Amino acid sequence: LGLSVDLPIGMEFRQLSSAQRAENGRQVLVVSGEIANVSTQARELPPIRVALLDSTRQELDFGLFDPPQPALEPGSLTRFEVQLGPPPPEASNFTVSFGALR
Repeated sequence: LGLSVDLPIGMEFRQLSSAQRAENGRQVLVVSGEIANVSTQARELPPIRVALLDSTRQELDFGLFDPPQPALEPGSLTRFEVQLGPPPPEASNFTVSFGALR
């Protein structure tokens, strides 16, 4: 799976990886990485959005996940790991971005 990243100013996704693994007898897609605040201000963390795409980049499915903490201080980072259900067979890419703040 490939990936693209959309971020608010001052935030970076780092060390992104994905893997499929068995959880409770079914395959799930696990996306993990770090979120870094590279700005000089504290930043509130919005939900993490992971979307599955087909080979034409059409969105097949997505999940919204709570961030691992509500905010990040300047220069700090946090790790995240999210699980989606079994990806559809036609899924060939995914995107990672932030959803809207609640």
